[in-house]
Amino acid sequence: MSMMLHPFSPGLLYSTLSGGRLVYASSRALDLRILDTRGQKVGAISYPTTPVAVTAAELQAEIDRAPDFESLLREGAPYTWPVLTGLVVDDEDRIWVGIRSSLDDAHWEWAAFTQDGAHHGSVRLPEEFRLRAIQGDKLFGFLTDALDVPRVYAYRMFRP
Repeated sequence: MSMMLHPFSPGLLYSTLSGGRLVYASSRALDLRILDTRGQKVGAISYPTTPVAVTAAELQAEIDRAPDFESLLREGAPYTWPVLTGLVVDDEDRIWVGIRSSLDDAHWEWAAFTQDGAHHGSVRLPEEFRLRAIQGDKLFGFLTDALDVPRVYAYRMFRP
């Protein structure tokens, strides 16, 4: 028996807000839920997004990476990529979500929302950058090099 994560399947993204509240979403759509400490829904944020189709070349790259699973990978094609690539809460309790779009393959949008659903702003970061924390005007995360070694990076946001 062998198990692997399907490369095009949705995942659950989550983070914590102040007061022990939880924010979570499926990576399939920008549709966030905010729960209190009792598990009751206290808020929701939705924002329109467009799924990005998996190209034939991307499907073949996944098959090349796991040739024993070719029939499984081809079985459900065509696929779309999960829309959300990450979720982080900053030090001001804003909710940041990474959004995959077809407009720019090299960069993904990271959009900040207040808890009432207002879009606070966005930045574009390299696709390979894995955002982990935001404090003040600094975004912290890592990039993995050609030898698969993660390196920590910090970007500074400039606000107009």
